[in-house]
Amino acid sequence: PDVVDALPSVGPSSESVRRVLQRRLFVKPSGYAPVHRTVAEYLAARHLTKRINGGGLLPTRLASLMLATPLHLVSNLRGLAGWLAALCEPMQSAIFNADPAAVLNYGDLHLLSTTTKEALIRCLGTHPSVRYEGHLWQRAVSHVPLVQKDMQSFVKVWLAELLHTEEPATAKVFTAHVLLGALAHAPQDSGWELTLLHLLRNERSSDDIRDSALHALLRHKTSPETLIGLLEEIALEKLPDERGRLRDCLLETLYPVHVRPSQVVRYLSPTRSRRRSIPSFGMFWTYQIQKQTPTAQLGELMEALTAAQDQRFFQRDAFAAIGHGLEGLESLAVLAIEEFGAALPVPQLARWLQLFSRTEDPVFKSLRAESAQRLTEWFRGHVDKVKEVLKHWVDQGASSWDAQHRMPAGWVPSRMGSFWLAEALELQARQ
Repeated sequence: PDVVDALPSVGPSSESVRRVLQRRLFVKPSGYAPVHRTVAEYLAARHLTKRINGGGLLPTRLASLMLATPLHLVSNLRGLAGWLAALCEPMQSAIFNADPAAVLNYGDLHLLSTTTKEALIRCLGTHPSVRYEGHLWQRAVSHVPLVQKDMQSFVKVWLAELLHTEEPATAKVFTAHVLLGALAHAPQDSGWELTLLHLLRNERSSDDIRDSALHALLRHKTSPETLIGLLEEIALEKLPDERGRLRDCLLETLYPVHVRPSQVVRYLSPTRSRRRSIPSFGMFWTYQIQKQTPTAQLGELMEALTAAQDQRFFQRDAFAAIGHGLEGLESLAVLAIEEFGAALPVPQLARWLQLFSRTEDPVFKSLRAESAQRLTEWFRGHVDKVKEVLKHWVDQGASSWDAQHRMPAGWVPSRMGSFWLAEALELQARQ
């Protein structure tokens, strides 16, 4: 059961209790539980703080025991140092100068004053031992005090200085990710929007900084139109997005409410990753679009795809080397035929099937085994409809052989020779 549910009805509010449970003394893997080492370090720091404040222990004496050098903290004392910096003001300067990341990772930033948080950010941005950590996002919630209302002016100035730094040091980049990650979890405040947009659009911003800035902007945007504008800038190549991560994030956020299925295809474009020179499609097209498209809007998506095919959208050079990466879109196209194919007019069904055609310029160049099997099963259950499609293609000028060769998954009904003979005799009789 939730801890809050077990509390007596009289006492602190449930919201107050939740805020406490989200502090450094507790973690939440499958339920709130105290972190024993953290509790021990907290109690030790509180005891040492009382000794120092009472005159029984000199800060310099304690610092000499904890610091190997003025710029190096003894590693197994980092947790204690984090709490001391939060609880004991006389120790803050020595710990900030030695290992500011220890305060970030192990202390409780809620306990720091505004001026102390500003000093911590300055130290983080200049300390030579600070390095970027890939799991930083997991602790982003605990960094929110660094971007609270009292810190807004300072952080805006700090980020503006980052924009004017041609090649920022690793520590400065790390600190930027800390602040942007915290903003992604801070209470919504439109006052951050302009700063985040500047970070996104600045030519000196790295791809990673833009990515972090966008996730923060999702929290603090004033309206969806802000995000639609960024998506348009990417589509027009005015906003750099070499790896396609910004486009993916924006589409996942906006589709299908603000970017409808009839509009989404225009944002389909391959990207190149750092490790691979071969272009590929982002996660939105591979997986997310399948999860986010309502069945009722499949027809709208299919019409957008067929219109793009008619306009030779998929014959551009950017698509030439790609035969995969559209698994989510492919599954949706197959589902659309399964759901609506039997009721479609023959000309419309023929256009949908040409998305998979083996002789045209198809959207889906090579079907996965699962998709081919699903289409084959549908064809077997709708043989008469398939024959009508084949006849339609012949009426449009294709030969019977070409029409059969267009069929996806290499499937055609049996006894087609007799079918074509009957069609030929019927045409002869009409003539």
